[in-house]
Amino acid sequence: MGRTSTAPLQLQEALIELIWEQSYAHVTIDAICEKAKVKKGSFYYFYKSKGALALDAFDHHWETVSRPNLDRIFSVSKPPQQRLQDWLSFGYQKVLTQKKEQGQIKGCPFFNIGQETSKIEPEVSAKIGDFLSHFVNYIAATLRDAKESSQPEIKDPEALARTIFSLAQGSLTQARILNSPAPLADLPEAVSRLSGLEIASHPKEILTA
Repeated sequence: MGRTSTAPLQLQEALIELIWEQSYAHVTIDAICEKAKVKKGSFYYFYKSKGALALDAFDHHWETVSRPNLDRIFSVSKPPQQRLQDWLSFGYQKVLTQKKEQGQIKGCPFFNIGQETSKIEPEVSAKIGDFLSHFVNYIAATLRDAKESSQPEIKDPEALARTIFSLAQGSLTQARILNSPAPLADLPEAVSRLSGLEIASHPKEILTA
């Protein structure tokens, strides 16, 4: 029995890394193959297009990176306010690290890709939409737990989750435009007002990292 090829996984990881560094439109199949150390013929053996590769690459990234992170951050072993605080701190720390190591805040790669592909590759954009909805679901589950335990004024956890996620994405987009983490600094206070939960501000060591 022949050995299973690792080329698809190499191509998926190469695509993710390249679009994180650049943008979806600017990444070529030649660049993907070079990064993955996979021949172009092998690319077309497994995938008919960059879009087809992207669909698998996003699923792979979700299962191996994003979902484990969200499961940890939104663990039901923690009170709801701690889950939201940890999520906001995690995102803020990522932005500070980008600024420090790369000199540039890139925003949410999936949000950026969704905007970029909405008209040119609707299947990719739809996949991104599904991907982002997972984030909203984690927030909604947290707000449902808060409503059941101590925050009956949270009337519609799902609607509030969408509002909080949109607020976070908007702040992240502003941070990207300004190349400054400042728009994200006030998110804990804003989410506290919206949810009624006591969410601490970012620790000073994070703010000054």
